[in-house]
Amino acid sequence: AWVHLSGITPALSPGCDELADHILRQAKHHGYLTSFDVNYRPALWTVSQAAPRLLELGNQAHTVLVGLDEARALWGCDTAEDVAALITRPLNLVVKDAAHEAV
Repeated sequence: AWVHLSGITPALSPGCDELADHILRQAKHHGYLTSFDVNYRPALWTVSQAAPRLLELGNQAHTVLVGLDEARALWGCDTAEDVAALITRPLNLVVKDAAHEAV
């Protein structure tokens, strides 16, 4: 009973961006757990466009997955603790640091 979304979806078009919100709201309304992989792709949108939107979507999910490299590019985070200070609403936050670790 999970719904998983990627940060690529809202980057594709305004309609896809609205759909991401709708899916997260409806999934929660119907009792599904939600996960969100930030999946920032600079070829699809700029940091100034992506950073606030991906943060907002992440804070709507139960579980968030984000690479430390993405968090650094988007929000200037250097550690998993920095990310946790920004993404505060999910029950679970996974910060991946390449092959080094996942926290």
